[in-house]
Amino acid sequence: MIWYEVEFEKQDSSSVRAKRNDYRKHYRKQLIENLYASGELSILGKDKKAGRYGKLSQMYNIHHLTPLSLNKGGNSFDNLVVIDVDLHNLLNETVIDPQTDGKRKGTLFLPELKKVNTKKNTEELYTRMLEEKGIRR
Repeated sequence: MIWYEVEFEKQDSSSVRAKRNDYRKHYRKQLIENLYASGELSILGKDKKAGRYGKLSQMYNIHHLTPLSLNKGGNSFDNLVVIDVDLHNLLNETVIDPQTDGKRKGTLFLPELKKVNTKKNTEELYTRMLEEKGIRR
């Protein structure tokens, strides 16, 4: 698994709220529709159908690679990926939060992810991510 580092500074809550609202209004649906039109959601199998309408099945989320709470986090399509819900929770709770909680500035190490991450490759990603970071499940 390839990891990359991001120097960060936390943003104030009003900036994060504005970014999140902008994401919900303008970016989420458009990203999903673009991925559906390009065929990239096809690896989701039957779960891809909702993409035609700018939606995802309940098994998947959109993940901001660099969190919106950090100065480098934004809503550009290159910062957004489709990810299995369980992997999304794992990333936030065991990779991102421990590196950023209680810190105003710092360096964040993040795993490189594909644009669309399926349930099928989630277990492999979990295992590798946890082993490389020394986290026990």
